[in-house]
Amino acid sequence: MPFRIREILLVSSAYDAFVLEEDGALTDQLYSEYSELNLSQTPRITHVDSKASALKMLEGRHFDLVITVIRIGTTDAGDLSAQIKKLYPRMPIGLLVFDETDLRYFPNSQSPSTVDRTFLWTGDASILIAAIKLIEDKLNVFHDTREVGVRVILVVEDTLKFYSSFLAKLYRELMMHSQSLIAEGLNENHRLLRMRARPKILLAHTYEEAMDIIETHKDYLMGLITDLRFPVGGQTEKCAGLRLVNNIRAYDDTFPVLVQSSEITHAIREKLTDITLLEKNSPRFHRTVRKFLEDELGFGEFHFRLPSGETVGRARDTYEMTDFIQSLPAESLRHHGSRDHFSSWLNARSMFALASTVRDMKIEDFANIEESRQFLLNVLLEAQRNHQEGVVTDFAPHHTGPHNRFVKLGKGSIGGKGRGIAYMSTLIVQDNLIDQFPGLQVRIPKTIVIGTEEFDEFISRINKTTDLSQLSDIEITKFFLEYKLRPSLLRDLWTSFLALKGPLAVRSSSLLEDSRFAPFAGVYATYMLPNNHPDPMERFDELCRAIVAVYSSTRWSDAKRYIANTPHLLEDEKMAVVIQQVVGREYGTRYYPHFSGVAKSHSYYAIGEQKPEDGVAEMSVGLGEMVVSGGRSARFAPGAPKLGHQFRSAKEQFQNSQSHFYSLDLSKHQIDLNASPKTSLSLKPLQEALEDKTLNISVSVFSAADDVIREQAILNGPLVVTFNNILKWDAIPLPEALKNVLDILKTRMSSDIEIEFAVDMGDWGKHIRRGQKRTTPKLYILQVRPMTHHESIQNRAEFENVLPDQVFCETNNALGNGRFENLRDIIFVDINKLDGLATPQIANIVGNLNEKLKDQGKKFILIGPGRWGTSDSELGVPTTWRQLSEAKVIIETAIDGRFIEPSQGSHFFHNVVAMDIGYLTVFEENSNVLDLNWLRTQKVIEFEGPVKHIQLEHSLNVLVDGVSSSATILKPEKPDDES
Repeated sequence: MPFRIREILLVSSAYDAFVLEEDGALTDQLYSEYSELNLSQTPRITHVDSKASALKMLEGRHFDLVITVIRIGTTDAGDLSAQIKKLYPRMPIGLLVFDETDLRYFPNSQSPSTVDRTFLWTGDASILIAAIKLIEDKLNVFHDTREVGVRVILVVEDTLKFYSSFLAKLYRELMMHSQSLIAEGLNENHRLLRMRARPKILLAHTYEEAMDIIETHKDYLMGLITDLRFPVGGQTEKCAGLRLVNNIRAYDDTFPVLVQSSEITHAIREKLTDITLLEKNSPRFHRTVRKFLEDELGFGEFHFRLPSGETVGRARDTYEMTDFIQSLPAESLRHHGSRDHFSSWLNARSMFALASTVRDMKIEDFANIEESRQFLLNVLLEAQRNHQEGVVTDFAPHHTGPHNRFVKLGKGSIGGKGRGIAYMSTLIVQDNLIDQFPGLQVRIPKTIVIGTEEFDEFISRINKTTDLSQLSDIEITKFFLEYKLRPSLLRDLWTSFLALKGPLAVRSSSLLEDSRFAPFAGVYATYMLPNNHPDPMERFDELCRAIVAVYSSTRWSDAKRYIANTPHLLEDEKMAVVIQQVVGREYGTRYYPHFSGVAKSHSYYAIGEQKPEDGVAEMSVGLGEMVVSGGRSARFAPGAPKLGHQFRSAKEQFQNSQSHFYSLDLSKHQIDLNASPKTSLSLKPLQEALEDKTLNISVSVFSAADDVIREQAILNGPLVVTFNNILKWDAIPLPEALKNVLDILKTRMSSDIEIEFAVDMGDWGKHIRRGQKRTTPKLYILQVRPMTHHESIQNRAEFENVLPDQVFCETNNALGNGRFENLRDIIFVDINKLDGLATPQIANIVGNLNEKLKDQGKKFILIGPGRWGTSDSELGVPTTWRQLSEAKVIIETAIDGRFIEPSQGSHFFHNVVAMDIGYLTVFEENSNVLDLNWLRTQKVIEFEGPVKHIQLEHSLNVLVDGVSSSATILKPEKPDDES
């Protein structure tokens, strides 16, 4: 390997760097590839977060590779890579894109010409490994094949999304193969030779590139993995793969070939009878690829052996190593110890000081083999203790207990939610947030995360048994619950479970959740468990079943519908599971925090003197379900809390105030996991919280006689949840803490972000006996995720200088971004008053029309009163995501002249934004325009009750600007080009 990547410059936000490092794939795989293979120097990663810092770093130090993302502060990868190549022409540059549409910045090319390789980031850190290794292999392949005889695998694929994911998995398999070869090595020279036996991977996008590689390296090729369709002579050819297979089989008719494609026909199968064929969308895709590599290319494993060669065990980490060494036969211990296998293995885990200690102590330095065993155990246990200092503590029975705040079980990624809360845990320590705000501590709940490998193993068993496509959600959950988690996970989970007291939240944490390109908020299940059954084994069994139920939610209809509207496949999704202690206290049969909410660093609905950068927060008494389901909540700007809610009157504030709250029902020792995930939640009138004496911090009193809000809650009168004690009178520094956390996260993540939080007020407002220690209020950060990125619309000429009668709708309260075209269908709920009993029926009617339009492949505009997707039928129409999945623009109108503010905290609302749906709020008193008179003159092709399906002859022209929060819809003037 004449070219080795020892120094890597990573140019990205601090959050992106954390994600890549935290998931373990980058660190473990890089060190495993370098240190464990006994190379002289392992790669070092240096991170910078701006173009200026990158250029300055390159000027002062040598780097072997630059890895960048599309956006770095105020610049982009094209500008950065061009400047780097100008200064350092031979510097390899790898580009990560978060969405294929980002490549629009680089026209007429799959990537900027100054970038060597482009990869699509899907939340899997192993994609970086593939980018690094692909560049390294290309630079080393000629020397290593000729000098050492290294083999080559040719991959032919031109689809960015597919090869990014596929190569990440392929490299992982090859590294496993290399590790097994090293374990078989009997001496240093043999080990170095075997190290070089890992095949190089060369990637071709076109037929000509593939043939050039075949001609250049045909004596060293060991396998071909190819698509069927890719460019030949500049034009895409349907059967280019067949031509390539015929050419390579011309000189070796047994050459191993795997053809993967979404276009494998019967005719293709007849032509390639002795070749492995695989549908790209097959649920058995990755299993078939692994079988191809194992059966035809001879992959192996890392084994611990006796001198005779007999395998006695294997270890994936220091914890398994410790277990094995305690009972490892003395001759095996002597065998590996005398050959420095243990020190090489520690180097692979980046434990260089410990590896040096082990290497310096030879077997002959100890009085007997048991003394050497104890020495090795001691250094391994020390390594485990040191590992706990990281953000995520990998599980081991020796250290997992009540003092651990974040523990990871199993291998693989910890998913979007897991990454967010782990990163928050890091920031709390790094920025000293725990005690930074007098009278309010910042924490995360005690958390356990089960890695995605457990999901992979579980799903592999499910996929072998039945087709789930014809089952309902309830039937899918019941089917999943017939299966058990594997024994190794149950053993580790039991130890961790014993450290968690009180109610538990079992949350999904998939790879795609809480990402900046498709957050999947609320799509998968969360189960709240009372965890109060007298028998701990019953409680543990319910926890295990809840984990399985979360797994099952990846196959529910809403989840499949959501993922179908993204660039991803169902097979791309992997599920980690987050288990958190529920923040709150017990009040009889109710359990809940004093209040919970959602906060965002940017507000698209800043009012009055508030600024968008002041952010927005919504919070309510009790569990956060009230906010995320779109119920009634209090809204304020963390950066300007005293500016208030700015209702037009105290009466209007009272009418919009929270009247019920969610709590966890402790009267149920166990819950029905086949029912709704919300089955353990109980919606109670606010009066019960008053009886629990939990409202002192949150409520005021409405005086109808003089239409004012009074702060003395002891006065008689209707309660109004205002949180004035916090927002006006600074009882606790919550707005300051939220704004600080939001600003830190925004800076580190290079993106506007949102958090979910809960507050336990401790003994605030209570009388404490002399000598008794008062408990401090605590702000718990439950979840962290990036907000959707918005850019200004450039092409807006036809929307300027238009006449008033050309405008159908115009508003300065809009969320979303972009041009929306080919919209001729409108679903219009033609009422201005809401009946709480009728709105669920309206939701069903809208859902039925949604299904019909979906079958016709049409998108539509939805217009109607109040909040869409709310859980409160008196505030709007309580639709689910599935009932509105084909809407591209949603227009909310006033109810009986009353303005209902959009719920920015709801999961429904979050997904509407994430799916690039224009979300418009129209209220005539704000000088907004909505020409309903014109709309009522248009053709109605179907109606039921107040719901009308209107179909226009020509399309509306829609512009939504997420930067200015404005939107304009022009009436059609001429036929569409496509009609």
